[in-house]
Amino acid sequence: MRSQLKKLRHRSYNLRAHYKIILFLIILIIINLLPKNLYGDEFINCKLNNNQKIDKIEIEIYKNKKWIENNIKILISNTRTIPKKLRKRFKGQVVVNYIDGSRCILKAKIRQNGDFKDHFNYKNNSIKQSLNVQLSNGNLGNIISFKLLLDGTRGNSEDEIFLTELLRELNFISPRSQMIKVRVNNLNAIMLFQENAKKELLEYNGRIESPIYESNENDYFKFLEKFENNNLTNDEIGFNHSLNQAIMGLLARQTNAKWASRSATHSKISFDALSDLNLVYMNSVKSIKDDQFDNTFLGNQNKQNIINLEKYNLILKAVNGEHALISHNRKFYWNKIEKYFEPIYYDGNVNIIRNDNIKLNLPANNHIKVALNELEISLKNLDFKKFRKNLNIRGLKFTEKDIEKKLSIIFYNLSKLRAEIKSLSSESLNSNEKLNTNNNIIKGVIKNKKKNNPQSVFIFKKEKQKNEFLICKNFDECKNIKIKKSDQIKLISGELIKNNQEYIYLGYYPYLKTKIKDNEFYLKKFTEYNINFYFNDGIEFKFDKNKEELNIFQTKPEARAYFFKSDLKNLNINFQGYKNFDNLKFFPFDFRGLTGCLTFYKSKFNNVNLKFENSNCEDSINMINVSGEINDIFIKNSYSDSLDIDFSKINIKRIEVQNSGNDCVDVSFGKYNFGKLDLDKCQDKGLSVGETSKIFVKDIKINNSSVGIASKDGSIANFLKSNINNVNTCLESYNKKQEFSGGYIKVDNFNCSNFIKQLSFDSQSKIILEN
Repeated sequence: MRSQLKKLRHRSYNLRAHYKIILFLIILIIINLLPKNLYGDEFINCKLNNNQKIDKIEIEIYKNKKWIENNIKILISNTRTIPKKLRKRFKGQVVVNYIDGSRCILKAKIRQNGDFKDHFNYKNNSIKQSLNVQLSNGNLGNIISFKLLLDGTRGNSEDEIFLTELLRELNFISPRSQMIKVRVNNLNAIMLFQENAKKELLEYNGRIESPIYESNENDYFKFLEKFENNNLTNDEIGFNHSLNQAIMGLLARQTNAKWASRSATHSKISFDALSDLNLVYMNSVKSIKDDQFDNTFLGNQNKQNIINLEKYNLILKAVNGEHALISHNRKFYWNKIEKYFEPIYYDGNVNIIRNDNIKLNLPANNHIKVALNELEISLKNLDFKKFRKNLNIRGLKFTEKDIEKKLSIIFYNLSKLRAEIKSLSSESLNSNEKLNTNNNIIKGVIKNKKKNNPQSVFIFKKEKQKNEFLICKNFDECKNIKIKKSDQIKLISGELIKNNQEYIYLGYYPYLKTKIKDNEFYLKKFTEYNINFYFNDGIEFKFDKNKEELNIFQTKPEARAYFFKSDLKNLNINFQGYKNFDNLKFFPFDFRGLTGCLTFYKSKFNNVNLKFENSNCEDSINMINVSGEINDIFIKNSYSDSLDIDFSKINIKRIEVQNSGNDCVDVSFGKYNFGKLDLDKCQDKGLSVGETSKIFVKDIKINNSSVGIASKDGSIANFLKSNINNVNTCLESYNKKQEFSGGYIKVDNFNCSNFIKQLSFDSQSKIILEN
């Protein structure tokens, strides 16, 4: 009997184990059948500006007790600034509540924002404070890093929002801003939401990713932290004297320094631009009274660049936002293609009122008259309907009369500036001033730095050497040192400290600027055609006026050519590449950031045909910020991508691509209308649609590719007809990057054969087949 019971018991155990295995297999099958995110954990996409209006944002700190303790330390700190050590990040969450009752919850890292105590307000036993928020698992309106600022800490908040939208209309880099109700640990406030200067800001403003620089304020705030928060004036406590010394040793740092780690070319671009900017600082900033930059230097002595920079200064003065022009408040974007430092708007302390005491900073540039004329024309031609719509999206319910009133004040202040300009003597204007690389200037900065920070050491880069530098106690006391790549990132970000010594990067020894001219471009103007054609060594070309044909020949691998601000009409452009794909030096791009062997930048098309064979670049043809219509594009034998288009609005009747090492066609950040696409032998995707693009294609044919069509990161792709053959995956749609949502594909007449997988999409994305 016992033996029979034992057998039954064993049989029961076996059945249980068997059922567990079956259940596990069923669950595994179900999981595999469910839509997946192709690139890891899914990101949450919360809406910011659309029909789903935000009612309130709630900020919750997980370790609330420690957050309160930190706030008490800020409150009792007897300093005029908020100590940096008390601005550490705490884990928490952002709860976005919408008017319709729905919610969206994001994980985040949150810290106290702001340098001065105006960002920290203690009243009636409660604390209201400005916050800096870094989202961890998604985005809010495609933004993942932003500030929530106490009302008034950016001047007049309404005017701040007005200005940020106006600057973007004038094609300056400006953060998205709006007023939002916020609840922080059960305390309510109306706060200014403003995105930080990150990659998403650049992309929203139509710029390709590149180094972002700002003033390195380490010394500046070390000085300020030692002054007690008492009733004495700045002069009485020696504040202004110390501030002057800190400013005279002011240098720059790169805020997105990780960008430099992507390749040797990324690194060189970062170090070169930072070296140039440090030299600009040394030549421009000499005292509190002389605390603004010379646009001749920032513009690299290019007339149009200088005019753009002068327009930026003038509009800021006209809105009484000169606070944004003070040296230690400045932020810059290194425009790799145009080779100059574009301003990124930040902290203007704006107040749009009439100012009869408005003054120019001297010396002024002699292009300032042209800049003022161009600025006034742009303001007069402002699209009121579009501008008003954008203001309404940001929460400003302005009428056209409200806009006219603001602009009338701006025009009045500009008229005062015009009178100032007319009264200037020729001695007060400069245009040919060049950067001074006199060693005495560099020695002076080092001397001031030593006063600010006696333990600091100074790093110079050695030309032609990737990881070799000079470490100097003073300008003439140097020795060789190797710095590993991870420390180089800390160095250019101003965060490399070893043995209590701060490592301060200056530039190339001894004059900061490099003497090596890499990848220099030459300009050929076809004046009667309004074409600006740039090319470097290894490019030859012939222009046949009768045939209206430009033939370009690449005689050296990776040689590049590009069109800039050109009106391309009734023209055939043919590019014949050099058949060599070995030992590529400039991949993914050259020192100007050009990914294409042939690039079209800020140009217009009308009745143009393009033909390209044998590419040895990241892209055969790259188009950036272009518009218009193209008839035919034919590309054959590409090392990587064949056609790559960014930040554009363009119609193309026909595209044919044969044999591409990566994607045949890749579009991002734009609106695209294509007729017929014939794509064959694409190693990766036939057509890749990304980064909030909208595309319409009448007829697409794809053969012998890994993926037929991919739509990702907030893109919408519509097709009337598709024929896809011999692919691994016909259609795929997904979310890849944190700052975006999923993708969308709709095909009216869908045909796909010889595939492994027909459709692939994640939970944020959608694919619709009508037939």
